[in-house]
Amino acid sequence: MEKNIEVSLLLDFYGELLKPGVRQTIDLYYNDDLSLAEVADRCGITRQGVRDSVKRGEAQLFDFEKKLGLMRRLWGQLSPDRSLLRPSLPKWPGLRMRSRKNHRTNTPPGLPRK
Repeated sequence: MEKNIEVSLLLDFYGELLKPGVRQTIDLYYNDDLSLAEVADRCGITRQGVRDSVKRGEAQLFDFEKKLGLMRRLWGQLSPDRSLLRPSLPKWPGLRMRSRKNHRTNTPPGLPRK
C-alpha cells in the first residue's frame, strides 16, 4: 500500500491518540497535501519542526497499528478485491426489498407478486 494512503488510514484509526499538534501537522501534510513549508506557515512553527512532528507522528501511528492491529483486522474482513464485504441479510419469506433505481417493490423469488 502506498505510504501516503497508509498513513492517512492510520490517522483515521488512531489520530485521537496523538497529541493535537502532531495530529494537525500529519493531517495537513498527508490529507490536505501541503508542503512542509505551507504546514509550517499554518501552524506557526519551523519547517524542521513540522518534519520532526510528522516523522514522530508516523512512528507513533505505525507503532499503534503494530500493537493494536485495528486496520489489519479490518483488512482481513475485506473481500479478495479489497472492497468491504456487504453483510448478507437473512432471507425471510415475507421480506420485500425496495429497488434503489426505480423505487418499485421487488418481490423475492418464490413469492407471489401483488
